Parts: sequence; C-alpha cells; structure tokens
Amino acid sequence: MARTRRSVDPHARGAIRNGLAAASGVAFFTTSEVISAFGTWEVFIGGVLLILTAILNPEGIAGAIRGSIADVRIKKLAKVALAAAQ
Repeated sequence: MARTRRSVDPHARGAIRNGLAAASGVAFFTTSEVISAFGTWEVFIGGVLLILTAILNPEGIAGAIRGSIADVRIKKLAKVALAAAQ
C-alpha cells in the first residue's frame, strides 16, 4: 500500500500565515511582550529608533527600498551591456 503525502490545504496555510501576522496575532503579541519588558524605557527607545530612522533614511523607508531596487537593476543592466559588448 503506497503512502500518499498529505499537504496542507492552501486556504489553511493562508489562515495560519495571516493569523501569525494579523494585528492581534502571535507575532504582534510576542513583539508587545518583548517590548513591554523594557518597561518605562519603551517610549524612549521607540523615540530614539524613530529619530534614527529619520536621520538614516531622510527620503523614507520606501525611498530607501526604491533606491536599493534601482541599484540592483542598474547592476543587472551593466552586466547585460558588458556581456553584449564582448
């Protein structure tokens, strides 16, 4: 008798993934528990991280991601152009 591999229903997979990432899901709960361990320092640490993010990414996080994607595209185009020139 051959054994068949049982796979998880795609709808169940989505429900599990979304349950972990939802606003009141496991990831949110775990993060809030870790952060609350800092007690009264929680707001201070959040403020420092926010200021640091604003200094390091003046164009915003989306702008930094867009710039990184543009750099990757330029490198790919340079490789293609170099290969075509040879």
